[in-house]
Amino acid sequence: MKAPFAAHTRPNPPATGHAVSRVLVDAHFRRAGYYLVRSAVPPELCATLRQKLGTELESGHDVRYDDQLRPYRVDFLVDRVPEVWNALRSELVLDVVRILLGPNVDVVLNRHNHGTINQRGYSGVRFHRDVKSWSRNLLTAVIFLDDVTEANGATRLVPTSHYLPSVEQPFHGGTWMDEVDEYAFLEDQALAVTGPVGSVLLFDATLFHATGVNSTNEERPILTLGLHASDELSVSNYGDNHQQLCGTRAHHGNALAMAGKGAGVHD
Repeated sequence: MKAPFAAHTRPNPPATGHAVSRVLVDAHFRRAGYYLVRSAVPPELCATLRQKLGTELESGHDVRYDDQLRPYRVDFLVDRVPEVWNALRSELVLDVVRILLGPNVDVVLNRHNHGTINQRGYSGVRFHRDVKSWSRNLLTAVIFLDDVTEANGATRLVPTSHYLPSVEQPFHGGTWMDEVDEYAFLEDQALAVTGPVGSVLLFDATLFHATGVNSTNEERPILTLGLHASDELSVSNYGDNHQQLCGTRAHHGNALAMAGKGAGVHD
């Protein structure tokens, strides 16, 4: 028998307690900026994805290396490892994604779309945002291919930091938290999000976050994807930068604009 939906959507479900409603899933995400879906992807699929990620890293194609010349990241993941779609379309993952984004959802191919290995001794990264502005926002999805702990470098989040104003910095995107004096102290408020293999961490891409330090002798593999609701005002199919995860792409803009005849009557 499949476990109840709520049993997989509590960030740290107690042994006993009240079920979490779908309304509260959305409310928690909107307020805190993140949500953890525990044990959402089957372990056997995670094992396949770990093996495929290792193979792609060994290939050297579109692979990034750390300062010790160890391969740690492979890009253009969904084209190279099609099993990623099976993970994203796992029933429990789609349940929560649809709560947060609605029925029509796309995967963004030119942001995230990579698999990474948090290598032994990895020192972590600075706190940052994945995008600059809420008006072009993403839902970042991190799939745990193994158990994630504080010791092996769990992602650290600053809850509610998605409410902070965007601050532009020259040359490099305006996303580094420590370069904004009034934000730098927030690192002390960060929490590490841990979970068993198959868990999926979903967070607002304007939430400040950082990969933690891996102080263990083991690697920590994850996949990172960017999702957003299908653009109901676009008359194009987004070119090569999006691929549909679920639902449809229905245009709800002004009819005249859709027909290419100028501004609609409600402009």
